[in-house]
Amino acid sequence: MGAGPSGGRVREDSGGDLDLDLHQLEAAVHLGMSPTSFAELLDRGVVPSYLGRDGRHRRVTLAALEAHRADRFALRQDLSQQARAWRRPSRSPESETADVVIVA
Repeated sequence: MGAGPSGGRVREDSGGDLDLDLHQLEAAVHLGMSPTSFAELLDRGVVPSYLGRDGRHRRVTLAALEAHRADRFALRQDLSQQARAWRRPSRSPESETADVVIVA
């Protein structure tokens, strides 16, 4: 394995930048997370990881990080749309509206 552009290692059988693998701390910084929160994602299996050559430190591929980021982005977009729909119900002519009569 050789050194990659961001300090990670590139697998020798790699075909591009997505084969770059990062140490747990580098991966956390890449996602903008704390190392502890990222370790919890690894523990739960949300982001796949493997043990490095030393057999002690977990490493993550850049492809796995980008896939997680894309999934997280899609989920946030979906939740944002649901929240907007909940706050502002659509007003259509078919919707039931109450007729209000003010008696003075």
